[in-house]
Amino acid sequence: MIIRMAPDLAEEIKRVEAQGGAPRIKFGPLPNNPIGNVIDLDGKEFTFTWSREFGDLCDIYEERESGESGNGLLVESGCAWRKVNVQRILDESTKNHVKMRSEEAERKHKSRKAIVLEQNTAMKNQLKQYAAGTGK
Repeated sequence: MIIRMAPDLAEEIKRVEAQGGAPRIKFGPLPNNPIGNVIDLDGKEFTFTWSREFGDLCDIYEERESGESGNGLLVESGCAWRKVNVQRILDESTKNHVKMRSEEAERKHKSRKAIVLEQNTAMKNQLKQYAAGTGK
């Protein structure tokens, strides 16, 4: 099975393997229940949901070098039949950064609100007189 994942999760898996650990993945019977779907990295657990890919499967090819010319050879290495959505665990600094960016975006959104005022009849008449007086 081939799983595409975020770089930080891939690095975590490599770190566990380098320390002699054995990363494990468990697919529960219910795809949308993250409790039964777990990636276990020596006690550090990442939950996920998954869904089947219906219709044509997505074929996956791997590039392998061939010769000195640098031309790669494509070799079919599998196909995707499940989509995995890993729920990320953020560290404290990342949480603070995301919170700060959200607050900043909210402030910008609120500052952009426009107030539309209805023109009253007196204002319209003044604009007409001004336009008539300037020759427009």
